Amino acid sequence: MKDFQSEHKMLEACRECVVIMRMAKRNGLTCSVTFTCNTPGCGFERTFKLYETVKENRRGPKRAVINKQFGHAVQDSTLGMHGACQFFASLDLATLSASNCQRLASLVNKEMTHINDKDMQRLKCQRIRDNRACGLDVNRERDVAISVDTRYNSTHFGDRKKLGISATQAVTTAVDSCNGYIIDFVMENRVCSQGSLSNNSREFCATGSKQHECSATVPVTENMNEGNMNKKLGERLLESGLVPVTVTSDNDGQGAKPYQALMRRGANGQREVIAQSDPSHLANSQVRAVENMTIHKEAFACTKVKNATTLKKLLAKDIKYRSSIIVQQARQLNLNDTQVTSLARAAVKCFCGDHQQCSKLAGSSCAEMPEKHWMLCSSLYRVAGVVHINFNEQERRRIFEIFNIRLHSSALNATRYGFDTQRNEAFNRALSKNLPKNVVFKKNFLGRASSTVYRYNNGHSSVAAKLRQFGCPLKVGGVGMTRLNQQQHTIKQQRAYQITERYRKRRAMSRMKSAQEWFRRKTVQSNEHDYCKGQNDPYQFEEMNDHGYCK
Repeated sequence: MKDFQSEHKMLEACRECVVIMRMAKRNGLTCSVTFTCNTPGCGFERTFKLYETVKENRRGPKRAVINKQFGHAVQDSTLGMHGACQFFASLDLATLSASNCQRLASLVNKEMTHINDKDMQRLKCQRIRDNRACGLDVNRERDVAISVDTRYNSTHFGDRKKLGISATQAVTTAVDSCNGYIIDFVMENRVCSQGSLSNNSREFCATGSKQHECSATVPVTENMNEGNMNKKLGERLLESGLVPVTVTSDNDGQGAKPYQALMRRGANGQREVIAQSDPSHLANSQVRAVENMTIHKEAFACTKVKNATTLKKLLAKDIKYRSSIIVQQARQLNLNDTQVTSLARAAVKCFCGDHQQCSKLAGSSCAEMPEKHWMLCSSLYRVAGVVHINFNEQERRRIFEIFNIRLHSSALNATRYGFDTQRNEAFNRALSKNLPKNVVFKKNFLGRASSTVYRYNNGHSSVAAKLRQFGCPLKVGGVGMTRLNQQQHTIKQQRAYQITERYRKRRAMSRMKSAQEWFRRKTVQSNEHDYCKGQNDPYQFEEMNDHGYCK
């Protein structure tokens, strides 16, 4: 307005200024306005942009900064472009058209992929520098220990509506086990945005049509193979100069086998790839083994709770906890396989009321308080009224086998470095923000995954960093930058508090009180669910009750 008035004053023919403002052109979330002097005989007019433009080397009109920021904001949300437009429409605000939204999304995702590739290469070079700083020679400076895991865009594999697996997209990540950064990832996509628009063209498109840029990486008729994805990931790491010598997996897929085969075939055939297992997944295997175990009715005869399923869950939790104690003791005291086996046998006898060998179990109440024992000191066992368990000989052998899932020499060897896949699991949860499992992003799948990786490696400050690289930076001291700094500060405080001993004790106490209250209610009333799959069907079959929460 001031600029218009200043230019208008320079006109000698018009001494009065009667200004009329109208919108000249809408540009996505912003617009241009035109000021006109309504004085008779004047007609002075100027058009002004109410936005800044992105500095980019391209022909045609420049994009508005706020529009490009809008594209990046949508990319880091569960909303797609159409969902974001609906959100603005509900607020009675104008936004981009559907075609412009799609073009903007494609541009943003392509740029995000390029930025993240550069950032992952930076982290790979940093790994080499760290290895040199640790004193590794030239033959070992490119070694890297990684943990791998695959995330599918479906909660289940089977589908009643189609053959094969339900998932159409998958991401496999490689996390540096030493610093927790994602150093590389690969994806597989079975759908194409262009091929899915016409009938019977998806299969043809996915097999390599040259008519358009296909977003599918595997044919729609093929299942995604986790082993092939890990093979591609290993090849990418070798091309970038890193040698994966230790691979940790959750044992659900091929694990380290593709990397071992890759190293045998390549120039680094003399190098050994050490396979490691995630301790948490081994512990979960123990829980499943106990829950699937058949225990005779008299085993828990001394307890107030008569539900066998509940008592088996309690037993499974206790075996998981006691196995962790034995593993810690074995590492601290450098125990051999025979000594660890004796600890496992002592734990089995402890369940059955024989506490003579419990002194071997460090950290247990049996060792610290001889007048009592583990079963009496455990708050859960005490509330449930379990003093000992009357296992028969077959059940004792089975419990010992379940202990060996974590305590066998092979299991101890597979977890000797203390590596895990928790960072991969954390990334999989973070990926649900950009790629929720109930939405299939056919065209922009790679860009959204790249944005998640970049945010995971750089924290919430990555928002300002990537916008600056894309030519649409946030204003220093502005509302956006201030809010992001506040969020980052809050997250740091929360993480610092969550690693304190006070927080861990409070969380453990809260869980214990919740379990105790549940057992108390269990003794006086039924806490069973009223949901049971197919309970009102005209034909009842026992095998239909496939839910774990249905008796």
